Amino acid sequence: MRTLLLILCGGLLLSGCVLAIHGPPAIVIGAKPRLVVIPGTPVHYAPDVEADVFFFEGLWYRWYGGVWYRATVYSGPWMTISVLPPVFFQIPPGHVKYRCIQHGHGPAPRHRGRGRGRRW
Repeated sequence: MRTLLLILCGGLLLSGCVLAIHGPPAIVIGAKPRLVVIPGTPVHYAPDVEADVFFFEGLWYRWYGGVWYRATVYSGPWMTISVLPPVFFQIPPGHVKYRCIQHGHGPAPRHRGRGRGRRW
């Protein structure tokens, strides 16, 4: 059964079909997108791309459908991640890409203040 599945998948790929099991739709861009740094962070984003695409420390990150993905190149393939690098949570609330970070899975909130029960 496993051999048959491998043969079928190989045949589809050789015939020009693309088999996508998971992940966001492909980003179709002619060249590497222009990147702009997000002030106060080392994170970059691609303002000319319709998708929410970020670049940090040699990796590409993408927010799509309530899930975060990561890739080594901007065109994918994209793999899901469960935790964003903490630096993403430094994106200021007024930034256009902050809406993506509100839904990210990041580090536990830090304590602020000295009183009990004051957690942020």
